[in-house]
Amino acid sequence: MHEEKRHRFGKQLMGMIFLYVIFILIGILLAHAPVQKLGLSENVFLNLRMFFIFLGPVYLMVFCKIIGIIKQQTKGERDKPVFVPLAVYLLILESMTLLICIVTFAPLSQTISVAFILTIALTGILIILVPFFSAFTAAYKGDKKTYREQREREKASVLQTEGIVMESDPVLRKGYLKLPRQLCLLVCPAIFILCACVLFLTRDGMPTGAIGLLRQIIMEVVLADMVSFIPLLGYWASCSGTSLVQRLILSPDGLTYTGYSGSMEERVEYEYRLIRLDAWQMGKRSIRIQGSFDKITRDFAGHSRRRVVKNLRVPRTFTEKQERILVGFLERYTDKPVICTDKI
Repeated sequence: MHEEKRHRFGKQLMGMIFLYVIFILIGILLAHAPVQKLGLSENVFLNLRMFFIFLGPVYLMVFCKIIGIIKQQTKGERDKPVFVPLAVYLLILESMTLLICIVTFAPLSQTISVAFILTIALTGILIILVPFFSAFTAAYKGDKKTYREQREREKASVLQTEGIVMESDPVLRKGYLKLPRQLCLLVCPAIFILCACVLFLTRDGMPTGAIGLLRQIIMEVVLADMVSFIPLLGYWASCSGTSLVQRLILSPDGLTYTGYSGSMEERVEYEYRLIRLDAWQMGKRSIRIQGSFDKITRDFAGHSRRRVVKNLRVPRTFTEKQERILVGFLERYTDKPVICTDKI
């Protein structure tokens, strides 16, 4: 191993010496170039030749490294880190170019100086931030996979005890999210555009009278529309998250509704175990289960348990067969259920 490293180092050293010999010879030949025709002074041309001789091989090696990394990606070697080495080589190129410009063309204009500083600073920041976000993304994906496997084990354990696990059907969930999505992305923008058109058409109207009153009402509608966008967005996010993670378990022990929010150290798991059923109702978009529950909350710090009286609303994203099973289960706990047969 050591012999192989010494051999590789010797080859690299010989290659470096060969490059410098080539660049020195080219630099000597450049001394006979017609400087006046190039529009450069003797001092500027001398500095460029010196930098060409001393930094030219470094530039060439850095470019070769960049091309080598790109070739690795083209060949499908995508498991190797790419961005950080590329950014480091770019930072080297930027720093050397700034040094050459400062020595050769000083003083630099403010615009060029700011451009160099911003470019170097941005590259340095990316070198720091990209590995951080890459590590976070890898940890997030690993945690997500581990937690998904844990939930599958819990599901299998319930099924072994002859319980029933009800989870959201993807097709029904898509239909369930249609209303909040349309309210957020269609209704609010449509009202805003309509009001903007009315204001544009009445821009030359009198500030008083019917036109003025109309414009004032339209402005209030626009303000209300802008303010309502945030709660509608929150409603959409709540419907999306709840319907995605919900799980309703029917077992010999009773009914349990579970879910979670967040991920990794910020994950909070919640569990509602039905103790007493007071009433239930099958609505258009949700199943309302009213009664007393044992609420169990688990997070990174530990868990808590308390008795709550709650009107639990379960999104109707279960299959029709599962809903019939749930209705049959609930009917055993109450005499007069209120049932609405409307689907999503």
